[in-house]
Amino acid sequence: MGKLPILFFKLLLDRRIPFKYKLLPALGIAYAILPFDIIPDMFPIFGVIDDILILVASVILFMVFGPIQKFSDSLKNENPQKEPNSKKNVVEGEYRIIKENKDTD
Repeated sequence: MGKLPILFFKLLLDRRIPFKYKLLPALGIAYAILPFDIIPDMFPIFGVIDDILILVASVILFMVFGPIQKFSDSLKNENPQKEPNSKKNVVEGEYRIIKENKDTD
């Protein structure tokens, strides 16, 4: 559980994730803070539970759709015409072995 908050904040700061996905947690926090609710807070248990559920759901949706968007963007940026076994880092050439004679004077 210790790595989830770090991942959450890294996704919030990532530029590849659209702003509309970054709004999800903010909207969840706003729903929990503002007095307008689906179930009013006058009902002791149910009024708080709906706030918590909306907040948790907004964070989960952000954590799901954020990385999916990031992953799909990285797939779109790849060049589909590249060969999988590209010889980009191969240098062709010839070699010869030179044996040095040690002079014993």
